[in-house]
Amino acid sequence: MIRQITLKADELARQYNKTKDPALKEEWFQLVRSLDNFQPYDNETLDIILKLPLQVVQKARRHTR
Repeated sequence: MIRQITLKADELARQYNKTKDPALKEEWFQLVRSLDNFQPYDNETLDIILKLPLQVVQKARRHTR
């Protein structure tokens, strides 16, 4: 379902960039806002997805010193 919404949003964005039609822009915003209705089933999964791997964090720390 999310994949279909994403594909539709991409198509609307392409059409808007060609035509600059404000109706397409509003339709795109409504479609993207509809994604707010999709919540993860498991908070643990969300934490895993958003958490950076330790190696990436360590590498970033080395480069910022």
